[in-house]
Amino acid sequence: MGILLAGAVALYLLISIGVITLAVMSARQQGANSKRVGWTVALVMYLIPFWDLLPTVVADQYNCATNAGFFVSKTVDRWKELNPGVLETLSLTHLPEDRRIELDGNDFSGGGRNRKYRMADGTTLLAHFNVRNELMYVTYKKPDGESGYQLNERFRYTRKTRNPDLIKLSREEYVVTDIAPDEVLARQVNFKQSTKGSFQSGGEDWWKFWLQSGQGCSKDKFPDGGIHRYINSLRTDCTPIKDPSRVRNGIVVACQ
Repeated sequence: MGILLAGAVALYLLISIGVITLAVMSARQQGANSKRVGWTVALVMYLIPFWDLLPTVVADQYNCATNAGFFVSKTVDRWKELNPGVLETLSLTHLPEDRRIELDGNDFSGGGRNRKYRMADGTTLLAHFNVRNELMYVTYKKPDGESGYQLNERFRYTRKTRNPDLIKLSREEYVVTDIAPDEVLARQVNFKQSTKGSFQSGGEDWWKFWLQSGQGCSKDKFPDGGIHRYINSLRTDCTPIKDPSRVRNGIVVACQ
């Protein structure tokens, strides 16, 4: 695929040179300004594949400078101060077995091992298990359509992406929420130059490899590991083991 793409680029370059040359020769024969015609045709040939490059670069630099960043309204240490001793009691495996419901057709990715729950407010939780019947993670979906990951009884996070459109710039946002007061604790916004397709998978504009670097805004925008370190600080993941002394809400667990 890489060889074919390189060949296509080389072919387009040769065609562009030929078109520009013919345009200049025709302008000279007709007594027109050959330089003006040549540069105009060259600009047109450039804009055919690259028309969105400059707007994307400008939008990328502007958004990275003004809208991107890691924003914390309450640090993990501050949350611990306001909720002494609570974090240590939280667990991914504290699932409400009294609210367990039947799985539907879209919930069987765990080979039938997954478990689904419906909370009093209509939010559904789906606990995902691996082939060894170990709890891997829990997802949630609220009645209004919001969905994401549930870290434990108090913390959730969502990841929202906006795909590139005419301007080949995607937007990614993480939001961490404390469930009990429904309070946003931290959020992170990042932008990346990208297309709706990719060189590997194909799709729309897949051939625009110059917009598929995958790099986002400067790491200086996301100090101390950004949102990922923040989320990991709130994790209270546990690995299930067969130990009757460690039964919680019907789930046998041992925190590590």
